[in-house]
Amino acid sequence: MYFGGNNRGCAQPELTADWVTEQQAAGWHLVPLYVGPQASCTTSNKKNLIDNTQAAAQGRAAADDAVTQATALGLAPESALIYDMEAYRTDDATCRTACCPS
Repeated sequence: MYFGGNNRGCAQPELTADWVTEQQAAGWHLVPLYVGPQASCTTSNKKNLIDNTQAAAQGRAAADDAVTQATALGLAPESALIYDMEAYRTDDATCRTACCPS
C-alpha cells in the first residue's frame, strides 16, 4: 500500500487507521511503500527530485515523515517501511552518490 511521500500518485482518502486494522484483522499482511523524492537523474517522470546538495537532509525529512504517516495509520513500530526509489542513471556519479551512498 502506498501510504505517503510527495511523489505518491494519489491521496487515497480511504486509507485510514480503521482500514489498516480491518485488513490486518482479516489476515492480510500489508507492504507499506513510501514514495518520496527521487534521484535527480531518475529515468521516471516523478516531479519531486532529490537536490544533490541537500540529499541527507531530504532523506532524514522523508524518513521522519514516513514514520509519522505509518504511525497515524496504526502500523506497528517494528514495521518495515519501504522507500520506493524509481530507476535512475547509474552512470551519473554525482547523482548516484547523493541519492544512494554506500
